[in-house]
Amino acid sequence: MNADTPTPRWNKISAYLSGELEPAERLAFESWLQDSEENQHVFEEAKKIWTSSRLKLTSADYGTDTELTRLMERLQHDRRSENVRFLQSPWLRVAAAVIFLVVGAWFYTQFQGTSIPSSDFIHAAGDKVATLYLPDSSRVWLNTGSRISYSKDFNVTERRIYLEGEGYFEVRSDSTRPFRVLTKTTITRVVGTEFNVKETDTLTTLTVKEGKVNFSRMDNTRGEVLRVVHGEQATFHHPHQIFKKSVITNYAYAGWRRTNNPAFEKEKQDPVAFLTTRYAWRKDRAHQSEVYGQVWNHAELATYKNVILKVTYAAAGGKPKTMRIKTEQVIYPGQPIDFRKKLRDLSAATSYLKVEVESAELISG
Repeated sequence: MNADTPTPRWNKISAYLSGELEPAERLAFESWLQDSEENQHVFEEAKKIWTSSRLKLTSADYGTDTELTRLMERLQHDRRSENVRFLQSPWLRVAAAVIFLVVGAWFYTQFQGTSIPSSDFIHAAGDKVATLYLPDSSRVWLNTGSRISYSKDFNVTERRIYLEGEGYFEVRSDSTRPFRVLTKTTITRVVGTEFNVKETDTLTTLTVKEGKVNFSRMDNTRGEVLRVVHGEQATFHHPHQIFKKSVITNYAYAGWRRTNNPAFEKEKQDPVAFLTTRYAWRKDRAHQSEVYGQVWNHAELATYKNVILKVTYAAAGGKPKTMRIKTEQVIYPGQPIDFRKKLRDLSAATSYLKVEVESAELISG
């Protein structure tokens, strides 16, 4: 073998098939396995060769030629097997060598960058709900007693985090870097969406608010992937290895984000601090001013209604006047509502106008 050619890392494949990988290495391998159908096909081909040899390969870092030599030596000493007699053909030896080389080269290029991230960053919620932004600007809410961890390479080559407990995710869309949430037993894979993941000792529950999500078990050697879309919920029962999907019936599944959450308490107590306006005004043909614009809700969780806007306006050198605009529309987090109103300034040369939020009501529940 040319000294400049990288030696394929058969230690990972053989150690996985022999059950010798450490938990962290096993997670990394199985995550790589779920990345594509082609990865799963490569693994199945390697598994067939390993199984037919009846060898328990060790995790030493052997070269391809050494592995193939050991395999053939073992087969030659077991002539009672039909598989051994079948593989005596010189052409099949060549085919086996080619398979080993192709599988090894592919695995080397694909698996090298899929090692499990070290916990460079850990965020724990403690006894209060925590809200945080990830390096890719995705937002995460963590329920009490929950935590996430990820490596410093997050959003550089991939977006992968590890969840313990329960979290709600608003994932920024990026088709080049799929977003993965790993628990002890499952993998949730998305591009950009909103969803809730909750893991207990026996059950992992995925609830999708927006978008499409791939849901699978961690040790998914059979390639079973459950597609879950908005308005659906999926569960994975750990002891019995059973997946189940259904329509969401309890829309309060993410209500925990409002409990023991300091950020929501501020949004509830001071709505005005989270509402801003964008506005403009103009004179119509009757020389009456009309003010129009939007009110934006910058809260994370609070939904408001009955927003009261205070409009202050005046002509050049004149005394300021005020009027109020009441909007009965519901304004959701991160969303705007429109408003429009004519002023009582017929024939006046209005030169100053200001719109500000005076009050709003929180919608509970």
